[in-house]
Amino acid sequence: YAAVGEFFGQPKEDSEKAIAAFVDTFDWGASDIEQALRGFLEAFLLPKEAQQIDRVLKIFAHAYYRKHVDHCRTAGKEGSGYLRHPDAAYTLAFSVILLNSDQHNPKLKKRMEVKDFISNNRGINEGENIPEDVQNRIFESIRRKEIKTPSTGSLVEGISPTRWQDFLQLSRKGWRDNSLGVAPLNMQGQARAFMERLGQPIRTVLEFSLAADSGAHGDALSGLESLHKVMLKYQCPEAD
Repeated sequence: YAAVGEFFGQPKEDSEKAIAAFVDTFDWGASDIEQALRGFLEAFLLPKEAQQIDRVLKIFAHAYYRKHVDHCRTAGKEGSGYLRHPDAAYTLAFSVILLNSDQHNPKLKKRMEVKDFISNNRGINEGENIPEDVQNRIFESIRRKEIKTPSTGSLVEGISPTRWQDFLQLSRKGWRDNSLGVAPLNMQGQARAFMERLGQPIRTVLEFSLAADSGAHGDALSGLESLHKVMLKYQCPEAD
């Protein structure tokens, strides 16, 4: 888990290609930057060196800006995005990280208010300000819920709502084969309803954990085995 962040932060061509491919798996276009940053930082452990963190955040910011602009264009609202340049996304991302630390550091007695956050971000948007409604949303989101980076990717630590959404969008895009999660026609009653509603998302999460993190193998394998038994019980051909 930590090794991924260390690799992403290296000044090497392979590392840059890997993290570029990684950020492309996220669907951030319609999200504010703190929502995107939350999902990004929950997916791996950031490296500790300042230069490595800088490289990782710069790639994140440029990817977020591109996805945000593309989303506005696709929605027929070209030019309506709240960011004017990738560098504005980069600066705002750092500002969000500082806000997160400020709001949730138990040692701090005096914390930033929204007016302080807005003041800190004055003029970062190509000389303009980030719209106040956006900054208010970002501030309230961080104030209510801290961005936390899990120490491992194990299922033992749980799956946050943000990571869950990422798992599901990977499935919708076809990044994962979910044929085992399709309920067979001869499945009846509650078991069939369960598989129709939850079979595919459960398999998506378990398979992703199995592939992405060795620390989750015990949990993922047990879960997949149980899911497999349910499919066999109802004579599902996909279970073979």
